Amino acid sequence: MIYTLADKRFTQKQLVFGQLVWIRDMLCGKKLNSMTANEYTNIIIGNFPRFLAIVLLNELETQPDKVKSGEDGVREFEDWIKGIIPAGELFTVGMAVMNDFFDFNPGEVAILIDGEIKIPVREPESVSTG
Repeated sequence: MIYTLADKRFTQKQLVFGQLVWIRDMLCGKKLNSMTANEYTNIIIGNFPRFLAIVLLNELETQPDKVKSGEDGVREFEDWIKGIIPAGELFTVGMAVMNDFFDFNPGEVAILIDGEIKIPVREPESVSTG
């Protein structure tokens, strides 16, 4: 999928670990497995510039390039979005990116963002002798 902001073209792919870390920081330690879909959506919408700066790749940029540019690169992209993209365009593109985000990033990604796996504890089976 191609997304256009201010006549520049961007794409998104399944997140790599560096992007996961930034998304996790954006969520401020909230646990996805304890959030409703609406709560999660509200956090993303409230942080659209940051979310887009983390998720989107310039058409010629690779994910290793993005991670290598680090937090400074994300912050610079976020500032560009905040300073140039009209609110209506930000919302329209942001919603499209967010909807596609869940298709690109399956449930396993939520586990990595959460940083914990809930494994059900099995009770030991009783052994009867008799």
